[in-house]
Amino acid sequence: MFLERSKLRKSGSHLLVFAVAACWSVADRCAADTAAPITLTFDEIPFQSVDGLVHAGVSFDFKIGGVDSTEAFYNSFGPGTLTFVDDPSLTGDSTGVLTLDFVVPTSVVEFGLALNTTDALSPGFRVELFSENLMSLGETPVNVSPTVGALGFSENRFEYLGVAVSRAIIRFDHQPGSFALDNLTFLPVPEPSAFGLGAFGLIAFLQGFRTNRNR
Repeated sequence: MFLERSKLRKSGSHLLVFAVAACWSVADRCAADTAAPITLTFDEIPFQSVDGLVHAGVSFDFKIGGVDSTEAFYNSFGPGTLTFVDDPSLTGDSTGVLTLDFVVPTSVVEFGLALNTTDALSPGFRVELFSENLMSLGETPVNVSPTVGALGFSENRFEYLGVAVSRAIIRFDHQPGSFALDNLTFLPVPEPSAFGLGAFGLIAFLQGFRTNRNR
């Protein structure tokens, strides 16, 4: 009887080790899936208003005075080639508010933004991020500095890396005027896979099995 229980313990231990290895494999696979961020360079689809547009996992909304506006455009041209913006880009009226909703929450949000002014502005624009349940994480002011280009523009790059967010609202402090946004980068955070959840469930089952056998 003692020998049989010993064999069972050893067999259970082997199965537990296998299950743990399977879970680590799933975790590695998930990490690999999130290793490649997505960058929109705003030349992927034809020129069109972004208000109401859903493309590549991002839902766009643009409002002026709280009312939906068509005055912001995908695959448009503004400042030409700058440091953080390189046309085509997303251009619009800076009296408006641009909202980006990510279909899958992202742990990374990056983009370049230029305003049609030669002044250094503090801030030039502000970015408010929202958690997965749409709770505000606060607003970040971003300064802009003049840059060399065919036209007079000031620009900077916004960079965020942290907990997953599902929305970004961009407000502009140069009014009236125009803005150009380019190279929007985000990194979707996948939900746990069914296989991964099954593997962790297997660990719990085997642990319970070993406990019962050892009694």
